[in-house]
Amino acid sequence: MTLPDADEHIVDPEQLRIAAEELFDLEQQMERECSSLVSDGYPVENAASRLGLSLGNQLGITAAHWRQVRMRGSRNRVVNIGQFLATHAETSIDIDEFSASEFRQFADSDRFPVATSRSGATPGSEPLGEQIASV
Repeated sequence: MTLPDADEHIVDPEQLRIAAEELFDLEQQMERECSSLVSDGYPVENAASRLGLSLGNQLGITAAHWRQVRMRGSRNRVVNIGQFLATHAETSIDIDEFSASEFRQFADSDRFPVATSRSGATPGSEPLGEQIASV
């Protein structure tokens, strides 16, 4: 495995910004879908309850629990990852440069050969954004 030079970004900051925006959009979509699922279940819950079936009440309780407990945790994790990526996009240049210089100094060159020029780079060593764009 050949790693990028110190002057190259391991992860393209713009790709991180795009991914963060997509995660924030995903969280909003998750909320809309959960709300829709709960509200779409009301007619079934009401009809079952009118028929005297305890299932109707349980459907409402289950849907509310799923939205408030289960999906809230998943949505929070999606937002947290988006926030991390957005923050990292703004700080990655300094981190990439520092990490690359430390890596060159301390890495085992037999185990992790470092690319010495862009022309000597191997597939997969280009910035993540270029890897994604080439797919």
